This record gives sequence, C-alpha cells and structure tokens, in this order.
Amino acid sequence: MLLSASYFLTFSVLAMDLPSNKFQSITGKIVEKPWQKSQQSYCQGGANYYVLQTQDAEIVLNSQRDTEMDDTTYLKMQAKLANLVEKTITITGQWVKKSFAYEEHCPPMAQCIAQDITCHWFKIQQINGPN
Repeated sequence: MLLSASYFLTFSVLAMDLPSNKFQSITGKIVEKPWQKSQQSYCQGGANYYVLQTQDAEIVLNSQRDTEMDDTTYLKMQAKLANLVEKTITITGQWVKKSFAYEEHCPPMAQCIAQDITCHWFKIQQINGPN
C-alpha cells in the first residue's frame, strides 16, 4: 500500500500513530544528515544518519538504537545508503517507535537532553533502485 507524501509529512513526526507491523513502500532521495547536538541525532545513535527526502517530508531511516537490528546488519545497511546519497530509490519497511526514560539515556555527570525521549524511524527491509 503506497501512501501519499502528505500522509508521511504528518506522520514523520507522529510515527507512533502508524501501525508498526505493516510494511510500507516509500520513494524519495537519500540524504545524509550530519551529527548535531539534538534529539534527532541522539535517536540515531549520536552519529551521522540518513533520511529519505520525499516531496513533502524527511523520513529518518534506521537507527543504531534499534535493539532488533544487530550491529553488522546496521553497518551494512548504512554502507548501502552511503552509496545511494542523492539518488532516488524506493524502500520497503516498517515504522519504529522507541521511548527512553531520562535515566536510561543520561549517565551520571553527563550533559543530556533533560527529558524523556521518544524516537521514530523507518526500518528498512528492502531497497529498490536507484530509480
């Protein structure tokens, strides 16, 4: 089932409302985002990350914080995405939502985001393209 870009614009921020067990396909251009001191960078594991730029939204892809994806799989997927930067592709996957209590994400004496955090990303199962 393909959904309109406006649907993703609305739900790229509110991914918690999407059924995470449903596979979806989305087409857009891969863009690399640099690390910055932000909640989004924290959600991606404190490193550069990739988004799928559609006509109306930026959809965050994968995360080092995904406990269901082992490190080897994550690194292989990141390498694939690095080779696809600025190319248009279609991805198939599922929305993921993960919340972290302040105590979970902030070790003692560290500077952290001073609140609980909820992260959203699109977990890629398959890449088709470039188109």
